[in-house]
Amino acid sequence: MIQINLCLSEQQFHEELGKELKTLGYRVVDNLNAEQNVSHISIVDQKVLEEFPSKFNYPILYTEQMAEETIKVVDLYTCSGIIDASCTGYLLKGVVEVCWARKKEREQLMKENQKLNAKLQDRRIIEKAKFVLMKRHRTSEEEAYRKMRSKAMREQKSLREIADLILLHEE
Repeated sequence: MIQINLCLSEQQFHEELGKELKTLGYRVVDNLNAEQNVSHISIVDQKVLEEFPSKFNYPILYTEQMAEETIKVVDLYTCSGIIDASCTGYLLKGVVEVCWARKKEREQLMKENQKLNAKLQDRRIIEKAKFVLMKRHRTSEEEAYRKMRSKAMREQKSLREIADLILLHEE
C-alpha cells in the first residue's frame, strides 16, 4: 500500500484531500518530519515547499487552481506531479500512481548508477595498477593484465583487490 505524506498549509484542503486519498485506498500520514523513504510519497503545497525547500524529494504539488506560475514552482522544486482542488477520484489516483511509478524508476536508476560508478572506479584502479606493473617490469599492457588476472585467480581475489595491493606496495 502506498503511504502518502500529506503536508498542506490550509487545513480545509488538507482534510478534504486526506479523505479523498483514504477513499481511494491510500494510507495518509500528516507528518512534516517523515523521512523521505521508499514507502511513501509526499503531497505538498507551495507554502510548505517554500518553507522547507530541501525536505521533499520529487513531491506532488497541490495547488488550489492551475496557473502559469504553478508550472514554474513545479520546475523550481522538481515536483513529480501536480494536482489541484478539482483533481478527484480516478484522476487523482492516476496522478498518484504515475508519480509512484516514477519514484520507483528513479530509485532503480540511482541504484544502477551507483553500481556503474563503483565499476568505473574499479576499472580506474585496475588501470593504474596495470600501469605500475608495466613500468616496474617493463612489460606490455596485455602481459601486466595477465599477471594481475593470474594472481587474482591463484589467490581467489578480485582484480580490484589485487590492484589495490599493487598500488599499496607502490606507495
